[in-house]
Amino acid sequence: MTESRRQRKKEETRKKIIEAAADLFRRQGFANTAVDQITEAADVGKGTFYNYFETKEAVVTAFIDEESQAYMQSLQMVMLLPGTEQRLKAVMIESARWVEANPELMRIDVAYRTHRNLGHPEYLESDGLWNLVCQLLTFGQQAGDIRDDQAVLELATYFYGLLSGVLIAWFDWPAGLSLGERMERMVEFFINGAGAKK
Repeated sequence: MTESRRQRKKEETRKKIIEAAADLFRRQGFANTAVDQITEAADVGKGTFYNYFETKEAVVTAFIDEESQAYMQSLQMVMLLPGTEQRLKAVMIESARWVEANPELMRIDVAYRTHRNLGHPEYLESDGLWNLVCQLLTFGQQAGDIRDDQAVLELATYFYGLLSGVLIAWFDWPAGLSLGERMERMVEFFINGAGAKK
């Protein structure tokens, strides 16, 4: 009983820090927000902040993980769409809308995740989008839409490599196609490959 209360208290503190930081990031920008401001808004000490997060970037990633967990649960309806390509496109288009509304936080998240995840695949377990993509690829293999001679985790890694490239290109060259259109093309490329149609 005491342990669950302690766990609950820790989770509440963590959530307070994330919510305070996200609010400050949105109002005044990431670069203009100091850890001191976050701790003051969350009503916690600086030491408490660092017990939960090693950097401000880590708070951004935790916030996006929480958002994506809830968001991806609401996207489970994509399973009703016909075919893996349509399902992946629907998820990517919806994800693009969130990214376009939060470009600064996504840029920080992509950079931080890329650095943090190298050699640490266990971090992907908290990524709602990763989990949904793995689920869709598994379902696609079972339905015969996706090749089954490679493990789902390997296919998801290729998919995420393409996704990272699309995001970085959009951050650097936002003119032209919308992020949603770029993600649709990425899914087509993933499904059909780069080979010329015969």
